Formats: sequence, structure tokens, C-alpha cells
Amino acid sequence: MLDTIFRTGPLTMNTKTAKPSIYSILSMAATCAISLMTALPSLADAPLAVGSAVPETLANVEVQNAGPLKKAGATKLSVFFVEEPDGSFSKKAFLLGTKAGKIVWKAPLPVSEEFNRAKCDVLCRNGLLYVMSQFPGCAAYISQSFRWDGVKATLVKTEKGDPSQAEVDALTALAEKGTRAQLDAWEEKEHNVMYPGNYINQQSLETLLKRGQKAALALAQSGRPAMAAARMELCFDASQDLVELADGGGEGTKTPAKWISAWKAESMDMPAEKWTPMLKDYAQYLQKCGKQKQAQTVLAAIKSENNAAKTAEQK
Repeated sequence: MLDTIFRTGPLTMNTKTAKPSIYSILSMAATCAISLMTALPSLADAPLAVGSAVPETLANVEVQNAGPLKKAGATKLSVFFVEEPDGSFSKKAFLLGTKAGKIVWKAPLPVSEEFNRAKCDVLCRNGLLYVMSQFPGCAAYISQSFRWDGVKATLVKTEKGDPSQAEVDALTALAEKGTRAQLDAWEEKEHNVMYPGNYINQQSLETLLKRGQKAALALAQSGRPAMAAARMELCFDASQDLVELADGGGEGTKTPAKWISAWKAESMDMPAEKWTPMLKDYAQYLQKCGKQKQAQTVLAAIKSENNAAKTAEQK
């Protein structure tokens, strides 16, 4: 599963077309793996003696595409993760050579990180052995590569990352410093956010908006209100893109209604007192650069939203 993620990435959503993500399918697969693990024998009891049967457990992961690797009399290779006390992560492993369901030999695999056995992938690529694992409830992963000479395994490289957090960080950076062309280019690409609720929420949305607001204020204070207004517009568009990564396409195409709709989305539910000051700043910048009609539209939208909120409270 992780090999698919690392090599091609899952099919997800384009913010222009609002196609649904399939991350829920991956989450279901992980849930099934965890359920299987609880049904299998304890990993600590699984024998690893040469000549014994290959352990039938999720802790023993067969090496995919193992052809180029030296097998020293074995026909298959696998990595066996020794169970830790907490029962989920492993920081000790063996490379096993097997034939006809029996262990032919075993060698220590010098892993230096904890691996989540429930979401783990082992494969050969470019002559190296890769062990990759994704952490529970998020898209963060760890990958280590090893060189195997037929006798000893040597650690080559360790990589860590979190592609979902990278998506949020990229939009936040665009809101603060990006250009319109850069945001348009971002919107034209496919984007992956696994476990969106853990990454895209009111806190991450507010962080993005405040970064853009701060950048716009600096422009306004330096006598460039038109650029400040443009920064706010780009920031608001980036915030809408962020919400759509979690909720799909938003409602409407007109401003500021489409921004307000995104901020009020069920997954965000950002209170009006948080976004109203930002829209007022935007209206002020518009006024200072002579765009009175556009500024009045923004202020009217704020008033309409406030009146609707008061009416709802009275019912």
C-alpha cells in the first residue's frame, strides 16, 4: 500500500473540478490491517529459528520485487519486525531468507527508527532494500533503505515526511508571499490530503488567514493599498482552496460570498468575529485605492451575515 503512495500518490482532488478523494479507502484498508493483527498470534511467540516454518503474521512482510537482491539459497525474502511492548511499533527487525515455507537463514536488519507494522511496505528498488511505514492517523511516513551484500545489511539512508502537512504549508506560504500565477498553478494540479480532519481545521485556516493579513498590513503601512488588497484577495482564495481540500467544492463564485461560505463550512465553522475584521481590512484597502463599489459590496456582505446571525439567535 505505501509503495503505491510513495511512487504514484493516491488519486485525489483537483481544486478546479472538486473531484472526491479516495483517502477514505486507504483508511479502511489500514483499519482492516489493524483488525487482522489483533486476530493473529502474538509476535513475540513467533519462532525465528533456521529450519522453522515462516511465521504467518503481519510482522513478517515479504519483500516485493526482490529479484535483484542476493538470496543465498533462499527463494523469497521477508522482513520480520520484533514486537515491542506497546504492540504497535517496532525498532528491531530481521531479514529472513525462506524456501518452501521454511526459514533458510536470518540476518539482523539495522533499522534505527520505529516502524508501524500495521501500515508497512518492504520492497527492492535500484538494488536497495526499502522499508517504509506510515504513522497512525496521519500521512507522516518514515523510509529507510539498506544495502544487502548477501551476508550483512547496511543502512544507506533515512527519509521522513508528511505530504498532507506539506500541502497545508504550501497554501499557507502562498497566502503570505505567493503570486496569483503561483496560486493558479497550484490549483491546476492534483493534491493529496490524507486524514484531512487532522490537518485542515479552524486552527490551520486561521493561521493561513493571519499570515496573509499580516503581509497585507505591511503593504498598506508602506503606502501600497492596492497591493494590500490584492494580497488579501489571494489569501482569501488560498483559504478557500484549503477548505476545499477537506470539504470538496465550495458554493458560489462571487466574492466575498464564496470566501464566507468556505469559512462557515461544517468542518471549519469559523466564528464571524474571527473573519469579519479581515474582511473589514480588505474593504479599507479597496477604499484607499479607489475601489469604492467593491468595498461597499464587502461591507454589505458583512452586515448581511451579522444580521442573519442575530436573527438565528433570536429564534
